[in-house]
Amino acid sequence: MESLYKEDDFIRLDDATVAYYNILKKHNAFKHKNIYCVNCGEKGHVLRDCNGPITSFGIIAFKSVYSEKDEIYDKNGKIQNILEMVNINQKKHMCYTHPHKEDSCYPKIKFLMIQRKDTMGYTDFVRGKYDKDNVNNADNIIKVCLNEMTKREKNNLVKKSFDEIWEDLWVNHDSKCFKNEYDVAKHKFSRLDIKSLVNQSEFSFDFEEFGFPKGRRNMKENNIACAEREFYEETGYDNKSYEFIKNYPSIREEFIGTNGISYRHVYYLVKMKPDISPPYVDIKNKIQTGEVQNIGWFTFDECISLLRPYDVAKKNMLEKVYYNLLDMNNNFECSIFYHNTRKPSINMRVPFQSFYKMDGSGPFPSSI
Repeated sequence: MESLYKEDDFIRLDDATVAYYNILKKHNAFKHKNIYCVNCGEKGHVLRDCNGPITSFGIIAFKSVYSEKDEIYDKNGKIQNILEMVNINQKKHMCYTHPHKEDSCYPKIKFLMIQRKDTMGYTDFVRGKYDKDNVNNADNIIKVCLNEMTKREKNNLVKKSFDEIWEDLWVNHDSKCFKNEYDVAKHKFSRLDIKSLVNQSEFSFDFEEFGFPKGRRNMKENNIACAEREFYEETGYDNKSYEFIKNYPSIREEFIGTNGISYRHVYYLVKMKPDISPPYVDIKNKIQTGEVQNIGWFTFDECISLLRPYDVAKKNMLEKVYYNLLDMNNNFECSIFYHNTRKPSINMRVPFQSFYKMDGSGPFPSSI
């Protein structure tokens, strides 16, 4: 599908800027020789000294839809409006593509996606998560933050005070970030010419990002526990609501963010049970509403249309997962536990059928 935006407008930063975000820190190997890093899981250093990509763990959930009855409550009115707007824009810019035939007939596969409360660009900008030397470099701040924001968010920056913006950003005012980051963030914000930055930015999105539930590990938390916790916090579905696809490897999405930082997202594939309740955001749940504003079930084509133009790695990852599921021909072997065969990584260019066997004996590796 042809993009409405140019890749250069989002993900290309000069070498000096990238270097600012990837400063190599020396660490005391002896002091931390028996400590495991909460980010990468390796022994011998702590989080602040980790040079690996920022790693998050999450779950990609899908369900099989056999009739219209199975998808009546998949989307609320707000999501329907967003999809209609996306279709209109695609047709207007002559980049509309017809849906896959597998998405137009039953049975079909749908994926669970959440919509962020605020864009990453807006969140990082308000929190001051850009290098202090960029305060005088408007071009870098625009590319890293402003070009990812929605029209609503830019309007907030211009019309609201920092304190109003800060309180809106944090639903939970008891969180450590709300209290500990305030002074530094406000100082950085006050040094910027907000109106000038907003006026110089080239793009404004109509809605906040969609994606899959994920997050970073807590201390002494393993990968699966982290993925299940994040999925529960963001969707409300606990681990009794789904089953893992047996012998399917963890799914890795690796990329350089718009801020020049390396990221790794590790997902586990699960099939939701048929008797689960429709997805919704619980307005009384501060943990969920602090991160998520909407949730729904989407076909593959809908997922692709909702993802940002710079989410190339995520689109490629989802495409591989989708065609893998189609190759299973609705014959999914599931388990309440995640089975890890701990084999070397496979080359995904090799046909999927040669690796997956419906009896669960396929030689799947530990990660894609």
